[in-house]
Amino acid sequence: MLELAYSDLPLIPKRLLLGLSGGLDSTVLLHVLANSTWLKQYEIELMLVHVNHHLHPFEDEAQAFVLKLAHNYGVAIQCLELRDRCPPGASLEAFMRKERYRLFNTLLTDTDVLVLAHHQDDQAETFLLRLLRGAGLPGLSGMPKLRCEGKGLLWRPLLSYSKEELRAYAKAHALVWCEDPDNQNLAFDRVYLRQELMPHLKAHWSKVSKVIARAAANIRSSAEVLDGYLNLELNTLVDKEARLDLVKLYNYPKPQALLLLKTYLELRDYPLSEAQLLRIYQDFVLSPRTAAPLFQYQGRELRRYQGQLYFMPELEAVPMNYHALWDGKAPLFVPAWPVALTPRYLQEQGLDIATLDWSKINVRLRQGSERCRPRGRSHSQTLNKCLQEYQIPPWLRPRLPLIYQGETLIMVVGAFVCDPLA
Repeated sequence: MLELAYSDLPLIPKRLLLGLSGGLDSTVLLHVLANSTWLKQYEIELMLVHVNHHLHPFEDEAQAFVLKLAHNYGVAIQCLELRDRCPPGASLEAFMRKERYRLFNTLLTDTDVLVLAHHQDDQAETFLLRLLRGAGLPGLSGMPKLRCEGKGLLWRPLLSYSKEELRAYAKAHALVWCEDPDNQNLAFDRVYLRQELMPHLKAHWSKVSKVIARAAANIRSSAEVLDGYLNLELNTLVDKEARLDLVKLYNYPKPQALLLLKTYLELRDYPLSEAQLLRIYQDFVLSPRTAAPLFQYQGRELRRYQGQLYFMPELEAVPMNYHALWDGKAPLFVPAWPVALTPRYLQEQGLDIATLDWSKINVRLRQGSERCRPRGRSHSQTLNKCLQEYQIPPWLRPRLPLIYQGETLIMVVGAFVCDPLA
């Protein structure tokens, strides 16, 4: 008998979405859930979700099989199709896994729980695969029993059960399932591990999967403690503008600093390799203050200014000789500036729009010879000097829209309003 720990769930969901491949594991979980008094008691809807990867003809047979299962159980089913192909050089296993979750997320709502049939042996295989890839604590923590997924939750209720226990349950209840031929394809790392390595380990250590699962759980506990510490430390290093203080980071021992840097970036959905993190540490933390390091990757970039790390979308190129007449009647989108210009936007930054002669308003970008007198100052200076004094990062200076009335600079958007030159 398989008992599911429904108490793992922090709330009573309206719907459980069971990922159903048609294999032994998910077929067993379907049988358990379909006969669950807990689902009936709380009137929880059970829905099946099947992903057809379209990799070989067997996929269509599996889809036909799960459709028949759904009919036999009287349960609704949604069949999703994966048509995208794996990019050259990428891992097919990793690509398919990522795409499956992407498809699952198209169905999940905030009152749903996605249920997957990963078991104790899957956990052991995941641990060993990540170990062989040089994973750190988060990777060696294995698969969590419960975590957030898209708008809902992901629950793996079978992690405490072995493959043998699932097979015994299926035999006891005369269940029928389909076998995926890819489960014999040694080209897949997980299959190679399952078919070639695990039998040898189990022959010598019969409870190896259970022991590895316990080790993963212990590591997860340590990782959670470490995460708590790192987040507390980051609270002292990150300002309200989400900039990381590199001067303070320099004072930490290198291993600690790298972990803090890694956590800071991962919290922004920017995981990097160990080599990339080392490069950033060298270029941004250890390099001279006069250096202007730049790191660009996957459409985002890191820059440094006055000892602060800036994380941002990759900046657009600045057009040459930009000049636009603007009557204020419609928003003006200035190249390389993220916010559309409107009279209200300028007014919120201190410009008195009621006094403007809109027939003479024009917008430009820096050319390098401008002078201005920020409001309240007694004399004019070069615009570049003013921007330095206002601590505008160098990469933003050529992108700031300049508002002119005729030939008179009256505002530097994002910085200050100007008085007439003395």
